[in-house]
Amino acid sequence: MQTISKEEFPKLYEEKGEKILTLNKEILQKELPKIIFAASADLGRPALSGILIKKEENGKILIVATDGYRLSLKQTQPQKQKKEQKDNNKTFLVPARIIRETTVLKDEEGDVEVFMSEEKNQILFEQNGTVIVGRLIDAEFPNYEKIIPTESITKTFFDKEEMQKAVKICAIFARDSANIIKFDIKNNKIIVSANTQSIGENSVEVEAKTIGDENEIAFNARYLLEMFSNVEENDIVFEMTGALNPGVFKIKDDPTFLHLIMPIRVQN
Repeated sequence: MQTISKEEFPKLYEEKGEKILTLNKEILQKELPKIIFAASADLGRPALSGILIKKEENGKILIVATDGYRLSLKQTQPQKQKKEQKDNNKTFLVPARIIRETTVLKDEEGDVEVFMSEEKNQILFEQNGTVIVGRLIDAEFPNYEKIIPTESITKTFFDKEEMQKAVKICAIFARDSANIIKFDIKNNKIIVSANTQSIGENSVEVEAKTIGDENEIAFNARYLLEMFSNVEENDIVFEMTGALNPGVFKIKDDPTFLHLIMPIRVQN
């Protein structure tokens, strides 16, 4: 076998850098999967292909991902930090693929320690001798706070599994119509429907409890199904202000998570 000098092998890291936080197993298993899928797969848009991680002054961690059409946000409390870890209010942008690799460690025992080297522009995840190293993204993350609605005129509660089944059924009829799924929100139900001239139309009723105005909105079926498959909880709350404004999905009794999807304009 032809070989080269070991000195030519790239040095992934010479020093770990500063320890910035510790992620426990629950965050790896339950919280990160709710966020990662919303990041863009297009590496030509570096900021959107990353996961924003922000250490807040209260010690909590804000994790955000968006591809421009949807956004996932989670505020979580990491394992208690040691006294020397005082550097709060720090923000860094990590490639989503690095975070995906980190979630593989969820089956291992022990917490994941996270180190960052500003000088080397790198981030390092370590657990029980396993080390994952990546470069931080040097780009400006979108101002996501601007697009998150602060109020709603329609709030409806439904069972995730029932809604997931309804969207899957209607998605078959939406394949030739840009994957458009329509929600017709009534007081005690949501009518999920899809219509394609060449195939036909289909609608499924999902039991729901609505507070506020009855409303209509349309989404890309793929975005809905990916969101439902990455959220474990069953009790979902959907909020909206209008057919052309973002729709917000939340977990009942969990104010720390939201998933936002941009709607699709449809002709009546």
